[in-house]
Amino acid sequence: MTAPLAAGEAARRILDDVRRQPALRMPLDDALDAVLAEDVVSPLNIPAWTNSAMDGYATRGEDVRGASAERPVRLRVVEQLPAGHFPSRAIGAGECARIFTGAPLPDGADTVVRQEDTDEGAETVTIVRDRDVGVNIRRAGEDILRGTTVLRAGAELG
Repeated sequence: MTAPLAAGEAARRILDDVRRQPALRMPLDDALDAVLAEDVVSPLNIPAWTNSAMDGYATRGEDVRGASAERPVRLRVVEQLPAGHFPSRAIGAGECARIFTGAPLPDGADTVVRQEDTDEGAETVTIVRDRDVGVNIRRAGEDILRGTTVLRAGAELG
């Protein structure tokens, strides 16, 4: 008969015989409670492109600086940009694009004026409120930059 083992010795012997299992690739839907074998690194920026955070007009901040009900700014609407549509041109001085939440910001634009601060014009829009440059936009990679580790090896999925 074998002599009883101390708990520590028993644990050591068991762990000496445990072998790391090979990593498996599986669909995410099947990975509930699985443990990551390696880091997960984002292959892309999230959001993928600079886009509008709300419905309004994409323009150059310098063009709307100082706008008010007493001194409105009028801009020519050169494009309609619903979500899912990419701009076909850049925004120049005195121009804007009607833009909706999630739509990519056109080159030349650095600001989105909320539709509530306008007369919602279709060909020419009147801006009645000043906006700081850079407001109401989400920059590419603002949430996650390409190359960022988003989950570490050893993390349990669940």
